[in-house]
Amino acid sequence: GLRVVAANSLVNPAELVGALCAGGCGPTVLLENKLLYSQRIGASVPAGFTVEVSEGKFPFVRVHAGNRADVTLIGYGGMCDYLLNACDELFAKHDLVAQVLCPVQIYPLDWAPFADLITTGRGVVVAEEGQGFAGFGAELIAQLAEMAATNLVPVRRVMPDESPIPAAPELEDNVLPGTRDIVRAAMTAVHRR
Repeated sequence: GLRVVAANSLVNPAELVGALCAGGCGPTVLLENKLLYSQRIGASVPAGFTVEVSEGKFPFVRVHAGNRADVTLIGYGGMCDYLLNACDELFAKHDLVAQVLCPVQIYPLDWAPFADLITTGRGVVVAEEGQGFAGFGAELIAQLAEMAATNLVPVRRVMPDESPIPAAPELEDNVLPGTRDIVRAAMTAVHRR
């Protein structure tokens, strides 16, 4: 019965906290990335891309440049900005159109309504700051495989090495995945076919 919600830079955190305080949500864990505290909402959306936010207390965010996407970038929380930066770089430097999917509620999560968005491109990248084993990315890829059967596009995961996360910002940057890692994974996924 535990719900897990992760704030990102595209959704107003006051609305999330308000929804939690209003009640009716049950026991909930709210994940916040410390880097989000100093950012403006929606500041890093690439030019020419549209932000769609679903209805509901804990929305699903999609950033896209139309109906066609070569690669889908998926993540939650603080990874959202890295995914948006990667989306911009993939278009500017590699002529690839990416879409970004960021759920606010990461558990429980039903990916079935988004299966068509994910499996129509040439690749999928799932990025997270948490450990890969038994994590968000592993569960998402398992659900995609079950839904897509034989239509699953190449999938890559981006995650930190199995080590403690250092407190020093310079060391933390070396451990946690970033834009460069996401772009590299997207290029590998797209060119695998």
